[in-house]
Amino acid sequence: MESTRAVRRSVSDVLSAWECDTIVADAMLGASELATNAVLHARGDFELAMRPVEHGARIEIIDHRPDLEPLPVPTTGTATAVTSQGTTGRGLQIVAAIARRWGFATSQEYKSVWLELVHGVDGAPTAPVVERGYRARVDPGARTFEFLSLPVRAAVASGVHVDDLVRELQLAPSTRLPAGDVARLYELLDASAPGRLHGRHFALDAAARGQDRCDMRVALTPDALRAFAELNDLLDEATATVGQRAVPLPAPVAAFRRWILEEVQSQLAGHAPAPCPLPS
Repeated sequence: MESTRAVRRSVSDVLSAWECDTIVADAMLGASELATNAVLHARGDFELAMRPVEHGARIEIIDHRPDLEPLPVPTTGTATAVTSQGTTGRGLQIVAAIARRWGFATSQEYKSVWLELVHGVDGAPTAPVVERGYRARVDPGARTFEFLSLPVRAAVASGVHVDDLVRELQLAPSTRLPAGDVARLYELLDASAPGRLHGRHFALDAAARGQDRCDMRVALTPDALRAFAELNDLLDEATATVGQRAVPLPAPVAAFRRWILEEVQSQLAGHAPAPCPLPS
């Protein structure tokens, strides 16, 4: 992608001017991963900001999607066999491994994801430094749903499948859907993002703690519910179009998504939440 190539060139030029040549390679790699995440997930304009720190530099990528928090996939716990097969989520693991510090900060309008690199500093992967200033606006039309005994591996795998499919559609032009379907896919991803990403982050957190199953509560608006249902159909169509070899839809993921929709309809009809019958 041209924007990420421009980021790498800018980082290299600035660090050379600052005589920070020893960290150029890692800085280009880390900045490229953050820029790629902005392109794939925020899908809008972003800015590169840099400033010197003692013996190194701080690099920031700033976008306009504070509601979409970056989240590295877990390297421990019950879902690593699933996440290790995905092509997304690896970038933040790379950033955590090469940075002295990294993290993100949000406001109501912006998100900054950053890393600091320092000459001669090596060590174990670092945890993010997080500053949350964004607060989601409460929709009076939202309804709270309870999902009991969710199979963590299937929930994580569902998020991995979505990310891999979006990456494939964006990075492999020969496998694209018709332009209208791609545009609609992005609209549905955005409309369903608050609840969908809450579920994904919740499942990833449960996986990192080694849980096989978890209970989750989430507030969803009628518009988000409709978007999620339509998104599920379009994801199935997109998977078939892109090709089973490139982005397969695992049977447990398909069953998990069907159960989520069925459970939503059941609770809308006034029934009490029921534990998910699918295997762990």
